[in-house]
Amino acid sequence: MYFNGVIATFDGVQRTARALVVEGESIVAVGSEEHCREIAGRDAQRIDLDGGFVYPGFTDCHTHLANAAREATMVDLRTSRSYEEALAEIRRFSADRPEGQWILGGRWAHNRWTTPHWPHRRELDIATGGRPAALSTLDGHSIWVNTAALALLGIDADTPDPVGGEIVRDEDGTPTGVLKETAIERARSLWSTHHDVDLRACLPLAIERALAGGLTSVHDFDGVDAIEAFGDLRDAGQLPLRVFKSVPVPYLRTAITDGWRTGGGDHWLRQGPVKIFADGALGSRTAWMKAGYLDEPGNHGLTRTPVDDMDELIRLAAEHGIASAVHAIGDEANSSVLALLARHPTDDRGQRLRHRIEHAQHLDHAALTSFAPLGVIASMQPTHCTDDMHMVEDAVPAASLSYPWRSLIDTGATVAFGSDAPIGALEPLQGIHAAVSRQDTEGRPADGFQPEQRITVTEAIHAYTAAAAYASGEEQVKGRLAVGQLADFVVLSDDLLRADPSLIPKLQVHRTVVGGQTRWTS
Repeated sequence: MYFNGVIATFDGVQRTARALVVEGESIVAVGSEEHCREIAGRDAQRIDLDGGFVYPGFTDCHTHLANAAREATMVDLRTSRSYEEALAEIRRFSADRPEGQWILGGRWAHNRWTTPHWPHRRELDIATGGRPAALSTLDGHSIWVNTAALALLGIDADTPDPVGGEIVRDEDGTPTGVLKETAIERARSLWSTHHDVDLRACLPLAIERALAGGLTSVHDFDGVDAIEAFGDLRDAGQLPLRVFKSVPVPYLRTAITDGWRTGGGDHWLRQGPVKIFADGALGSRTAWMKAGYLDEPGNHGLTRTPVDDMDELIRLAAEHGIASAVHAIGDEANSSVLALLARHPTDDRGQRLRHRIEHAQHLDHAALTSFAPLGVIASMQPTHCTDDMHMVEDAVPAASLSYPWRSLIDTGATVAFGSDAPIGALEPLQGIHAAVSRQDTEGRPADGFQPEQRITVTEAIHAYTAAAAYASGEEQVKGRLAVGQLADFVVLSDDLLRADPSLIPKLQVHRTVVGGQTRWTS
């Protein structure tokens, strides 16, 4: 029995309570302390919540926990404010690495440097001392490689651009060292053979950080090795949060053969949708836009997966009971994907699939009003708005609505929130702050970016709880604190529903409970 808390149930009937009783992994009573003591019995363990504020456990609907775990051992360029600072950090990191070892990591954002420009392999050659290097942009859709890496990859002036990707070149056709979208894949497959990380050993560190932020579930979009690692942790009884796991496209046919169906598995490791890429990202200027980019005239971004191929993947998955989660950021990408998802709404048993668009960042009016009637879930990341808002006015035509969660909710669409960690901040309180204020953590801009798209704290909590549960087909057991629901909840230091929005990121997580057990405490 958990008692002495201020419990926000979000069950639509009993709004607040003081105690709850857990049996196994589920809630069997919620209400006053007197009522819960009677249900629990004299011999029940009693855990004092010390007056903390209790909410349903948060779910991050878009994470890459395996990537977050891997990147703990790589160079981090997020805080570099200039090209020179980035190069200095690469030199420092590379100095004590063995000759020939790959230098990996990155998360650089050239559009945030004091003098924004794309980097070049020449300076990277010097900074790494000739060691092969592959450094990702913050958005993960471009990489910066040096001459040694290009040689190992077999990329030169005669190498054609792959379908859905670009090898950026100097005027004479020589690669600059920047590879975009599908041009990354050759590099990823090569460096992975030289940077073997035991995910079973390092994933628990990323999971602990998730629990410390109040997360009780994640929807993970990493690869096959992550599926195996999560499975091993679950089988060993060492998976302390719940995972809804996607299938990468290269593994789809194998997954079908193995009997994978969205919603299969159990409440600890649940089988999710297939992840398909329609386009790229705003920071790399590869998101697929209708009118092109204001600051790069003539550039409409990239179609990462040809439309006919996307249609075939969605059809194949649907015929075997697998929903689709399609990455779409640009307005043209979102419009095209919605049309494709409308063609394949049900599975082979006639059941409606809960298709999703991951990100749904830039939408025209027709797309905006299509999510609800099609039943397509908008899986969005609030901190992408506050991280990228400085680029939108320079790059995105005004005809496109940007990060329009207010408008989507008003149409009746299901909006579920996540972080895209390690690209965005993993902590859901950061996302709630971004959703309700549309400001960065310094309070900029004063009125919020496109403030008409702000939502309430209650709506933001819903997007991280009940809407997230709906997205994974678990609304009957997750997202509320009520009898019959899984005992997944978070205890905060202050009342999230009444806190000054500017203070939301500073609230403290005191306890995270999953399946009735405390998995993290401050």
